[in-house]
Amino acid sequence: VLLLTPHLGNWEFGAPLLAQRGVKLLVITLAEPHGRLTGIRQASRARWGIETVVIGHDPFAFVDIIRRLEAGATVALLMDRPPQESAVIVELFGRKFAASIAAAELARASGCVLLPVYLLRRDNGYTAHILPEIAYERAALREREARHTLTQEIMRAFEPAIRQHPDQWYHFVPIWL
Repeated sequence: VLLLTPHLGNWEFGAPLLAQRGVKLLVITLAEPHGRLTGIRQASRARWGIETVVIGHDPFAFVDIIRRLEAGATVALLMDRPPQESAVIVELFGRKFAASIAAAELARASGCVLLPVYLLRRDNGYTAHILPEIAYERAALREREARHTLTQEIMRAFEPAIRQHPDQWYHFVPIWL
């Protein structure tokens, strides 16, 4: 299962929540601008038994992720802050937006379930939201245009939640193109 989420609500809290329920999670992430911060984040997750794979340096990292998905692993991926090499332009709220095509690439390679999720802050806690599975035809994903369309569909699934809770959508870099 590939859990997909934007930087909405407390995305970091979802991993410990799943760990408490016995779900072993692998989180895909980019390196932070300062390596020390990347290490702190990895150590924080590791205390919950959450494994972090930092992508961008090891060209074979995705091969390992694909193998794990094929073996039934649960993997988490943030969709709305892609590295330039995996970004595709989609429409979000009627504007051009760079989203990660990684989910579509992993679906093509592994046939994994694509499950959009997010955690919103509510009163004194958080509410987990699980959206319907994003269906796709694996064979069609051989075409880059189909992977682009799937990425657009994934991002569109999050629009209602972001629209209702824009104060909980966190971005630390410019997002509109």
